[in-house]
Amino acid sequence: MNVNAGHKRTSKARIIHQIQPIRGITNKVSCVLLVPQYHNHTNSLMAQLNEMFGQQLSIRAIVTSWQEFTSLPQPDFLISTLQIPKSMVEWVLINPFLTDRDVSALQYKIERVKQKKKRVRLQENLQKISDETLFFHNPAFSNENEAIEFMAQALNRQGYVDDHFIQDVFQREHSYPTTFGSIAVPHSMKMDAIKTGLCVAISEKPFPWGDNMVNMALIFSINKAERAIFYDIFDNIIVLLLEPANLKKALECRSWKELIVTITSSF
Repeated sequence: MNVNAGHKRTSKARIIHQIQPIRGITNKVSCVLLVPQYHNHTNSLMAQLNEMFGQQLSIRAIVTSWQEFTSLPQPDFLISTLQIPKSMVEWVLINPFLTDRDVSALQYKIERVKQKKKRVRLQENLQKISDETLFFHNPAFSNENEAIEFMAQALNRQGYVDDHFIQDVFQREHSYPTTFGSIAVPHSMKMDAIKTGLCVAISEKPFPWGDNMVNMALIFSINKAERAIFYDIFDNIIVLLLEPANLKKALECRSWKELIVTITSSF
């Protein structure tokens, strides 16, 4: 971001650099920089921030007062060189000349904001693709065939898949079993579902799935246009549930709502 060093200060506080929309940047955290007075060292501070955090951070505005900041669309957090009301916004206090402590504090805040955004996105996506009608606690499954048939029919009843879906899942499962420890994640190789969905079955008593014993089965239907949602949920859920402590909490859930809270709070 280039800031015009030739701006002249006036007695009236003003926004030095107006907020700009972020285009094509989905992996960056947005912030506003608050400096009480605009001096040449602000350019140096901007250069340091861009050099150290340019791949992670998008500075969307520079302001000289708290009042100016509150008039802007809110970023993910605020970087400030003066104290502000702590309870009012996510923020980091830094020195006008960055210290090692400032760098560590900024990196910590960026990571925390990223995790928060990731948690919110996962929760929203889970709510999009499933509900209580696709959650089953302690179903009586003798093996994976019964589980797949039962869960595929549930997705079909709710309008997520057509009648061919179950055969596609069986074909995929027979070719490449989809168990991860005590979790099974069957799905079709095709992304031709009516809409992306998720059916979940939790069994306190393990049941056979091929050569393994599982307590949880998650069967996905995937629509090509919504495949990004599937990949985001799939990658995050598998990583989380492979942690024994997280899986234990998930297996104690008795409803879809409870499972969403348990999964997202594990971040």
